[in-house]
Amino acid sequence: TGSTYGNPPANFYRALRSPIDRAEAAAQVFLGSRLKCARCHDHPFEDVRQDDYYRFAALFDGIDYEIVENKRKDKFDKHQFRGEQKVKLVALDKLDPKIVLKHPRTRKPPEPGLLERGAPPLASMNRRLEEMAQWVISHPNFARVQANRIWFHMTGRALIEPVDDVRDTNPASNPALMETLEHELRDSGYDPRHLIRLIANSRTYQFSADPRGGAAGSEENFARTTVRRYPAEVIIDAAHRSLAGLIEFADTHKSTRSVGMPGVESVHLSRNPGHGERFLKLFGKPARLTSSDAERNDETTLA
Repeated sequence: TGSTYGNPPANFYRALRSPIDRAEAAAQVFLGSRLKCARCHDHPFEDVRQDDYYRFAALFDGIDYEIVENKRKDKFDKHQFRGEQKVKLVALDKLDPKIVLKHPRTRKPPEPGLLERGAPPLASMNRRLEEMAQWVISHPNFARVQANRIWFHMTGRALIEPVDDVRDTNPASNPALMETLEHELRDSGYDPRHLIRLIANSRTYQFSADPRGGAAGSEENFARTTVRRYPAEVIIDAAHRSLAGLIEFADTHKSTRSVGMPGVESVHLSRNPGHGERFLKLFGKPARLTSSDAERNDETTLA
């Protein structure tokens, strides 16, 4: 909580305004669970009932906002926001009843609880997010999701595809390797550098990308390196350094690197987009409007 300028993590609540959006994003990013189906009915592929879904979403309720400044550029777009606001943790009984989360069947606020069958309600307002964070770290999917994502970024292909859809009905292409990476990450105290070092020193990571003489399906079996183009941020930051900072981004300091930018605002929403924004959008940097890794496009462009 706090100022979105002074405390950048508070922007999570700025971007995701409703409890259900926050719950779905947290479950997908940290647990690889896509919960959206349970919003309307019991999940067909996960062991998640609709009641479990709304109890979990209630953990993210109790948030209110105070706008400090809004430098809106489009006076006709009442939803546009550019500026600082404060995110506040508020007791549910002090929130506007119109915005309090309600179960669609009972029309009553659900008891906040963890995403597991038979878990007791978390009544403490101040402690419930801390308890949820501890539960997430102890969840068996947490290490698997993070290890799978690190493997994907280093090799270009995840062991579990899509990278953020981890469930029993979507097993890893190499279960033994997935289990090894998962244990290595957990045993290292969730140190990503340890896992990155382990993968970088492996034969698999050091294979050639030359397809000649390779067996059919060698890319799927990680028998050769997947050829990928550099991400948009790497390309433009290299050009930015080579050209002594001549590439500029709108509304940012000249020293700003694209890897430090949160997302790319659509050029259609900006009347004067910079060349940097156009390049990043053209080469696939996402606007980060969703929690899915599929939002990024790393396909080769002819532009």
